[in-house]
Amino acid sequence: RTDQAIENAVKGQNSLVNTQSRYDVVIVMEDANATPGKVITVIRQYAPTHVIDIHVLAHGGSESFSGYNGAAFTNSSFFSVLQADRTQGKPLYIRSVYQMNCVSGTLKDNWQALGAVVVNGTQSTYLNSMPHQYFHFLQRWLASTGMSDASQRSWEDAAAYTRPVYMLVGKASRIDQSRLTTSGSNVNATVNSSL
Repeated sequence: RTDQAIENAVKGQNSLVNTQSRYDVVIVMEDANATPGKVITVIRQYAPTHVIDIHVLAHGGSESFSGYNGAAFTNSSFFSVLQADRTQGKPLYIRSVYQMNCVSGTLKDNWQALGAVVVNGTQSTYLNSMPHQYFHFLQRWLASTGMSDASQRSWEDAAAYTRPVYMLVGKASRIDQSRLTTSGSNVNATVNSSL
């Protein structure tokens, strides 16, 4: 399965393992742990004392992304719960959010409402048909490239070898639609940026 192959690659030697040089704690929420309630629990555990970078490597739809067995991360099941915490004065320090999920452009405002300094995602309601651009992004991000530049250049890296293949099957338009854009108070934030 494609999903399993991508998941294994993300956890492989040249991807998440290398994050340990930049982060005190790296947590992968997968399988049965990838539900709104369990992710909220982990965020609440680390939010008071850590600056958090979140990488959403999941399927998605308009105003949502998917977890274990299709568990939907929506405004009511996820974002509004964390927003209520913030309203009560509980700290939530989110520096950046990288989104690989389709239609992630519809969630940029949700993440920013939680205080995220920078968020990337699809343009408007487009699908992301190049999830493998994440590997290029992660390499640049860990090398302290800013979110906007890392997102753009990772798209260019992946498009260079993906475009010829997609052209063969009549899907070339999906390359441009897969470009991720950034928004936030500091689109040039890096893995070292403070809040």
